[in-house]
Amino acid sequence: MRVTLRLTGVAFDETDVDKPPRWFAIRTIPGLDRPEDSIRELALTGPSRFRRGRVYAATAEVEMAQGPRNELAWLRPREIVSAELWSAVDLTIGYGRLLADLRERPSSIIGSPHE
Repeated sequence: MRVTLRLTGVAFDETDVDKPPRWFAIRTIPGLDRPEDSIRELALTGPSRFRRGRVYAATAEVEMAQGPRNELAWLRPREIVSAELWSAVDLTIGYGRLLADLRERPSSIIGSPHE
């Protein structure tokens, strides 16, 4: 993987954030008595406490080579709409909201790495 980031200016100077970011997370707990996961869930989560340093506006390019040992190749972006460089982040992860049980129908919810 190769990432190119070109800083274009300061986007934000203040360190307090009114609306902290939210993100999707996959929580997996392996099974004890079988090779399948006991729990595999998609959740929406984010920080309960969040502070950051200066944020710089940027442009970005990401290249991911296809290969037998590159398990991230299927995550290559289709388009980069905007980019930022965060100089520092201090956060505490809070609670989340369960969106789906991925053991039921994983490829219909998040796609397959082979699509």
